[in-house]
Amino acid sequence: DPVMVPAAAAAVGARYIEKHLTLKNSDGGLDDPIALTPELFSSMTRSVREIESLSSREDALDSLKKQFGAERINRLLGNGVKTLAPSEAANYGRTNRSVHALHELPPGTLVTTENTALLRSEKKLRPGIRPEFYEEILGKTLSRPVASGEGVTLEDFK
Repeated sequence: DPVMVPAAAAAVGARYIEKHLTLKNSDGGLDDPIALTPELFSSMTRSVREIESLSSREDALDSLKKQFGAERINRLLGNGVKTLAPSEAANYGRTNRSVHALHELPPGTLVTTENTALLRSEKKLRPGIRPEFYEEILGKTLSRPVASGEGVTLEDFK
């Protein structure tokens, strides 16, 4: 819910809220279907400001429970354990940061910070090696080509 979730975050102490803005939810960007239109963004902002104006966390949560229902708010607040939501599963692997080629990398290329970077991609590109292993591949030689933008994988080395 584009209003309930940010308002609940504010109720429990969030100081920053990241929201993606779009002119049309039907545009082709990865986040466009879930991004807020200017009208929804305005509604979300008003709701957050109302919650912030209340005197206590309890008052804010009570207000939200009256507006959205106690069961929904309690389910939203969860149990403190982060789990992957079903709606996140389809994009999970390709939207995490990984090692990507900044331009075409032919076989024999040494992997450097000048020709690769840790990136997230909205495009349907092959994900690369996870960030925690980046240092281990720097200075290694590619045994096969990596297209510009594609992820660098362990299979790209001998």
